[in-house]
Amino acid sequence: MKNKFIRNIILVTLLGITYSKLWSKFQFYIRAKFTTMMIFPLPSL
Repeated sequence: MKNKFIRNIILVTLLGITYSKLWSKFQFYIRAKFTTMMIFPLPSL
């Protein structure tokens, strides 16, 4: 039982790290997109 519990903690931690990395990439992408839209106000397709 204890082994399973530890494995669950490790999985949750890994998921959390992956999620935060993806989230920061996503935020960076959105910010870059908005900045580009501000600099070049072109109609986005």
